[in-house]
Amino acid sequence: MKRLLSVLVTLLCVSASASAHDALPTSNWCVPGRVVSMGPFAFSADAIRAYASCLRSGLCIDRAASTTVSPRGGGDGGCTTQSCGEFDDDYGAARRMATHYCAIYALPWQRGHVPDWGTVVPDVRSPPYFTDGTHHQAYSAAAGLGGICARCEDPVVIGFPTD
Repeated sequence: MKRLLSVLVTLLCVSASASAHDALPTSNWCVPGRVVSMGPFAFSADAIRAYASCLRSGLCIDRAASTTVSPRGGGDGGCTTQSCGEFDDDYGAARRMATHYCAIYALPWQRGHVPDWGTVVPDVRSPPYFTDGTHHQAYSAAAGLGGICARCEDPVVIGFPTD
């Protein structure tokens, strides 16, 4: 029961954080699977600024920019923030940094699992306004960025012993 409650709380947190800028690849991401917290991330202002500068210079390849954080996404080319036409503000750079970092937890897709099995999304927890309606104007790299990486896995099947 504790495990089921934990899964439900995680799902609620992930869906709540997606309200302003949907962090989920689709509105039904990981359905009917379960969302599992893989690990935290915390980026300092200096780290976010350095990442953004690297993307703008073209010296830093951001593979998350050219593919969904899904091992099934295909494509092995990278692109910079500028060349992909994505946001080049602090919000965009921080979001991309979290997505790129969380990709380390992705698993290669395999048959026999829920459709989104192995895919990963960042669930940003701080600053709290990162996911509100004014995040592009309100967010500054000076605030840093923190949260968890969430991965889709198969649902837990609760069985009862048969005697």
